[in-house]
Amino acid sequence: MLVWTIYCRALIVAALSLCTLGLTATAGEFPDVLELDGQNGLSFPPHDALNLIDGNTIEFWLMPDWTENPGYDPVILSNAGPNGPLYLIAMLRNRDGLSLSIESNDYIVPFDFTDGLMHFVAIANLGDSIMVMVDNKMSGDFNAQFSEMPSAGFWIGTADGVQSPFKGAIANLRIWDSVVEPEDLMTFSRRPIHSAVDPHPDLDQLIGQADFANRTFVLHDSSPE
Repeated sequence: MLVWTIYCRALIVAALSLCTLGLTATAGEFPDVLELDGQNGLSFPPHDALNLIDGNTIEFWLMPDWTENPGYDPVILSNAGPNGPLYLIAMLRNRDGLSLSIESNDYIVPFDFTDGLMHFVAIANLGDSIMVMVDNKMSGDFNAQFSEMPSAGFWIGTADGVQSPFKGAIANLRIWDSVVEPEDLMTFSRRPIHSAVDPHPDLDQLIGQADFANRTFVLHDSSPE
C-alpha cells in the first residue's frame, strides 16, 4: 500500500505540473447546478458505496454566496454518523479556504473563494493520505484517511440535514472508486462523462453523481438514492 500511495502521489504531482491552472467559471455555464439558499440542502439515506475507504476521488464545482461571516463553516458535503463524520467538506466562514473533517480531526485547505466565480475542487483519498486540489492546483496534502465508522446519512449543503447550511452553488458533483488522474478531472470537469463518442476513462469506477435538476444523487449501479 505504501509503494502504491507514493507512486500515485508522484503521478498526480507530475500531472499537475502540466495542467492549466485557474479553472474558474460562472454558475450559468453549468447545466447541472444546485442553488442553495441556506435552507434547501439535500438529504439521503446511508449507503455502503458512499463509505469511502481508499483509492477514491470526490470532485465538484463550488461558489459561495455570502459576504458577512455567518458564524459557522457552511458544509458542502457530509457523510456522517452518530460518532462524527466519516468525511465532511465545508467552506471556511470567511471564504478563505476549505475544511475537511474526519471524526474529530480538521484539515484546512487555504484558498480565496471571494471572487464570485465557480472553482473546481477535487479530493483524492489515497488510503493513508488525502490530497486536495483547487482549480487543479495542489492545495493540501494530509496524512489522513476517511473513517470507517457507521454512517447515518449523506447530505449535500448541510452537515446533517439541519446544521451548518451552505448558501451558494454546487455543480457536477461526482464520486469515484479510483484516484482519477488530474488531466481527466480537468478534461471532464464541465463535460458529460457518459458520452458514447468520448466517455470518461474511469467510467466503470464511478460510484455516483448528482442529478441536481431532480435534486437527487444517483448511484452508478442502482436507481436514484
